Amino acid sequence: MRKDSNVDIGTTPFDHTVPAGKSPIEFVFRKPGFDDKTLSLVPETPTAALSATLLARAPQPEPRTAAARPPRPRTATTRPKHPPRPVNDEDGVLEPSFR
Repeated sequence: MRKDSNVDIGTTPFDHTVPAGKSPIEFVFRKPGFDDKTLSLVPETPTAALSATLLARAPQPEPRTAAARPPRPRTATTRPKHPPRPVNDEDGVLEPSFR
């Protein structure tokens, strides 16, 4: 497709004649499942050619549905699992534990 006129000019591979000149002409190459590619050509010679390589789009993840995964029950996380032990430490040295 010519970008300046938004006119579809064919399916690749194809030959297309443009008038010679020094002004660049932009072409857009499109294919479903691929990123668009825009290339510019200055038609100074009668045998000017373009070649484009299109990159495949990354597959889109499918949207999750509510039925796919049940919600997890919420649990209270503010309470510690075990109550803290009272600390009786007058000298600041911890007592060893051999459990």
